[in-house]
Amino acid sequence: MRRFLLLVIIGLVTVCVRPLAAQQPCPGFPGVPIGSAEDYLIQYIFEAEGLEERIEILDEYVEDNPESKFLPCVEEYYALYYLQLQNNDKVIEHGEKAAESGKAGFLLYLNLTKAYVGKGGPAERATEVALICAEQLNQLWNKPAESEEEQATLRENLIPSRSYLEYAYFQMVPRIQDVNQRIQFLDQFPERFPESTLQGQLNLQYFAAYKVANDEPKVIEHGEKAVAANPDDVVTLNLVAEDYANRGKNLEKATEYAKKVLELAPSMERPAHISEDRWEGVKSAQLGLAHESLGYIQFREGLPRKRFAPAVAEFKTAIELLTGDPFRQARARFRLGYTYAAMPATSGLKQAESVLQELAATSSPWQAPAQDILSKVRTELKKRAAAR
Repeated sequence: MRRFLLLVIIGLVTVCVRPLAAQQPCPGFPGVPIGSAEDYLIQYIFEAEGLEERIEILDEYVEDNPESKFLPCVEEYYALYYLQLQNNDKVIEHGEKAAESGKAGFLLYLNLTKAYVGKGGPAERATEVALICAEQLNQLWNKPAESEEEQATLRENLIPSRSYLEYAYFQMVPRIQDVNQRIQFLDQFPERFPESTLQGQLNLQYFAAYKVANDEPKVIEHGEKAVAANPDDVVTLNLVAEDYANRGKNLEKATEYAKKVLELAPSMERPAHISEDRWEGVKSAQLGLAHESLGYIQFREGLPRKRFAPAVAEFKTAIELLTGDPFRQARARFRLGYTYAAMPATSGLKQAESVLQELAATSSPWQAPAQDILSKVRTELKKRAAAR
């Protein structure tokens, strides 16, 4: 016989018991009547030995009580247990049902955030959930306590969750394809994370979003803010220098930032979770990007007088260092070939042909441009040969 069909409680007064803290499941249900099906449900699931048994108990309750007003709380428990079983799809299925009730609290949204991050999206909903959770965390953070000690303890317990939500936010927001929607989510960050130390990361995300939106003034504004917030961050310096070099804007700053990368990258400290071999690849890629940016800057500056030797040297160095970044390596190779092609001497055209024919035969976004320039180089070489 089912557990919940055995509940025969006579003469019990409805009393709310076992109040649930806001950091625990079901804050919208401050208590349940003694002896009710819900009271026994909570007893059974906490006495159960394993997660599968707890889920079976929840299944049984739902089948026996299909019209229960307690079902949103049951959905929260489902989400909690499926998260521990690493079944993200089930966490999302049940967690979203709980959220629809309007009674879900901090823990439910935290569990939903973890499931969406674990699944990898959808990015829009994942970001929205993380922001809702951050708002609820702020309410807990600012909630008056009976004593300063109690409030300090609560805040200390919330710090890891706040850090995780920031991590989740920055994992998801770059994946939002609609750039206007992405910017709207970025605009919410300061309010939801008022004490964040990640302003540099925020501005770097604005920088990336406005690049997609093709808003040059905003790109430059947030690029500078990102550098100001993290002046020794190699990735930030490189991304801003690369953008300036590609735009042909702020070339003095671009040169300054790229050269600073060359100073900082060799001595970057390796994170404990990254192997030495992989870390060497990371440093090599950052150094390669800095050399490529410097090469493109020097190409631009040398173009009026046809002085390209410094650019050639930088591009060659970049190609050697960018083995772990095929896109940028191919771009550096194309730029080297283009630089050779811009030289007035026939020797430059021959070197351009050598570089570009290899790239033109390799599948990459730079294959078609390389084929186009290679065709023009070969046509010019034929003209010069015929004129001799």
